[in-house]
Amino acid sequence: NDGFDIAIGSKGLRESMVIKPRLIRWYVGRIFNFLVRKFMGLNYMDTQCGFKCFDRNSADLIFPLLKINDYSFDVEILYLAKKLNLKVKEVPVRCINYQGSRVNVIKDSIKMLFSITKIKRIHQDSNERFGLVEKRGR
Repeated sequence: NDGFDIAIGSKGLRESMVIKPRLIRWYVGRIFNFLVRKFMGLNYMDTQCGFKCFDRNSADLIFPLLKINDYSFDVEILYLAKKLNLKVKEVPVRCINYQGSRVNVIKDSIKMLFSITKIKRIHQDSNERFGLVEKRGR
């Protein structure tokens, strides 16, 4: 409602209330976030928080273009949003990490690293390949 197309929950904001995960998970998350910032040009504190909210227009633009089917799809969504000049707002969340996570810190992290290079390659020429245009009216 504040002129943003997408809102994403972020555990990385100062205002967020988060119970810290195990140390290895925290370090791997920080490294992944650093690589996403540097390699993808996405300057968000937290791309992997599962809370995402889209207005109808942004969902209609982004979701048909998605190609990634692993934990990196969040990065693909935000990368496409950037290419489409959509306005994204990070908002603080209250989040409790639980022990039953199905994410394998080592195996899934390696897959995710390969996926971010794939995202960049797939969507490198997305304007021409997918017929993307400047942001359409609401």
